[in-house]
Amino acid sequence: MRKIEITENILNQSRYIYSKKNSIYELPNGDILKLLSLDYMSSYQKYMDANLEDKILFSKVIPDVLEIVVPKDAIYFNHKFVGYTMPKVEGKSYFQFCNDMPFEYMLDLLELSKLYLAIEDPVERAKDVVFPDLYTPGNVLISKNMGHYQVYFVDYDGLQVNGYSSFEISSGLGDVSRFFNSKYLTSDGDFTKELDKWSLFHLYFLIMFNIDLNCIGQFYPRQNRVITLNDVFGFLHLDDMDIRAKVYHAFCQDTPSEYLGKGLYRFAEQYTLGATNSPFEDNRYCKVLVKK
Repeated sequence: MRKIEITENILNQSRYIYSKKNSIYELPNGDILKLLSLDYMSSYQKYMDANLEDKILFSKVIPDVLEIVVPKDAIYFNHKFVGYTMPKVEGKSYFQFCNDMPFEYMLDLLELSKLYLAIEDPVERAKDVVFPDLYTPGNVLISKNMGHYQVYFVDYDGLQVNGYSSFEISSGLGDVSRFFNSKYLTSDGDFTKELDKWSLFHLYFLIMFNIDLNCIGQFYPRQNRVITLNDVFGFLHLDDMDIRAKVYHAFCQDTPSEYLGKGLYRFAEQYTLGATNSPFEDNRYCKVLVKK
């Protein structure tokens, strides 16, 4: 990989996109530049006892998962590593894409299954990669062309890949303490693919039903008790035993999870979706299954 020295003049000519803890620019040549904050790099060194510069320098294309956008060049400023460039790919962030979908698509179970499986399929194919920040919407870019969903994963520095671990977990997944057990974390401190499956289940219920699975275990004031999985299944009229079993396994610490897979197409042939008010959160609509 090339090492490229960047100047303030180049940054001034670049299009600033956004900044959270790291800053994103579009360079004059069309590549995307990700500038990593000093705090982010020092945290990586502290928690992983590893060098983020090396992770970028030794990055390489993952042949079976071209949906993962890998760095092109390591970027330096005043001879110090500050980030990397990557090819620009087309697409909107996951939540933005969903927000912009026509309403009739949001009630089309088959269409939404295609969207979900376009995300799940490359995650499953990435056998030696874990996506700890998968549930963060800005890291998954989606576009649609001729009825086909194209997905790209752009957060390479946040991946567990090529022997380099990640120390971040998507904040949307709730209490991080649940992930510090042998189902999600090995004795060497690496995440397991179980974390990906957990993230995917959260995405599935958001895409299909606009329900946040973090409601499980929360107090349910309308019945004066905590919400259970059975409450969610009952409200959704979700009686497919295969899907229910896979979701149960995801919540069970001692049981390996499974991907939902293409059985969702069979499921979509039997049901459509209807909009209603959520019983779990005020001022939020959700969707329930309607038998065809």
